[in-house]
Amino acid sequence: MKKKIKLFRKQHQELLVLVGEISELLEKEGGEWESERIFTLLKKLSREVKGHLATEDMELYPKLLARKDTNIRRIALDFFCDISELGFVFEQYQKKWSGEELIRLNPKTFTQESRKIFEALNERIQNEESAFFPLFDKN
Repeated sequence: MKKKIKLFRKQHQELLVLVGEISELLEKEGGEWESERIFTLLKKLSREVKGHLATEDMELYPKLLARKDTNIRRIALDFFCDISELGFVFEQYQKKWSGEELIRLNPKTFTQESRKIFEALNERIQNEESAFFPLFDKN
């Protein structure tokens, strides 16, 4: 399990780097927006998030929910339910912004929605890193 947690931590860092790159591009003022670059990074972020969530769904949560330790099972179930909701919200966001032109023509709305979804993703990663993964560092 420790190897898997190490992999998830590495994936978290990669996700945060992508979020940071997109966020930095969103801060540009005066119409100097690089909507094509933003869209390219968003597609990459979407692939990475989907892959990460799928790996957690297949390899992490089933094992944790089968454990004898009721505390770990309870915490895993809480995190699993929360991540399912975030996965759904992220999928809706990605579908809404599925083209470079949509981003270019609606920069204000895109920026607002991106900040919200990035904040939720960051919060989720921080919660896993601080409250969830340390349970496995001890075992």
